[in-house]
Amino acid sequence: MTVIRYSLGKLLGIAALLGAFAGFWLWVLLAPKTFMFVHGRYGWLIHLIAENAWLSGGLFAAFFGVTAVILMTAFGDRTALALGPEGVEARTLLGRQQAGWERVGGIALEKAGPLGKGGETLNVRLRQETGEKLVKLSVKLLEQSRWEIGRLLDATGRPGVHGLDGPPASAPVGEMEQAPTMDYDAVIARHLAAREQAGTAPAAQRSVPVFQQPAGFPQAARGGFGRKGL
Repeated sequence: MTVIRYSLGKLLGIAALLGAFAGFWLWVLLAPKTFMFVHGRYGWLIHLIAENAWLSGGLFAAFFGVTAVILMTAFGDRTALALGPEGVEARTLLGRQQAGWERVGGIALEKAGPLGKGGETLNVRLRQETGEKLVKLSVKLLEQSRWEIGRLLDATGRPGVHGLDGPPASAPVGEMEQAPTMDYDAVIARHLAAREQAGTAPAAQRSVPVFQQPAGFPQAARGGFGRKGL
């Protein structure tokens, strides 16, 4: 089984940052008067949140919940994508998807955002009765590098599963195979043979010299240098 995991260090770093925000909003919730003297461009926003306990409490709950989910993932198996003989299992920070290979529409590394400025994601396309579900895994959060991920995907040998240099996962599985090449030399040979049979062979293949003087064309008289008739 091929397993691509989340990076422990990156998950802990994100959890620490979100945990700091959760602690800040908890401070605002417990001591709102401390922030009434805050001034500046966003002072009015801090005052609004401090005066309304439901706002500060909601922000604390949201940041604390996301931090808890990331910590659970970090100290768990950290599996982001598992490829086995029976099918695939893709896990985001908010859920998990399992599917057999008959439901896998494609797996590939793709650029995210307009013009690829949103980073790179590992996209897993799963077929459903109502359409197609796209599971996106951020490459920045994964333990393996993009080159290792591409090598692991290519090693599976499954149709529609490609690494860095393969076709996109959005292409149908039937179009993943390489189209047969055309023998251009045979085509040219058949074309020349047809022209010879029709009597229109190229000038280079005719028996008559190309620069032969036509019959009946008047010959230029030879002259001499400084003397006539020679």
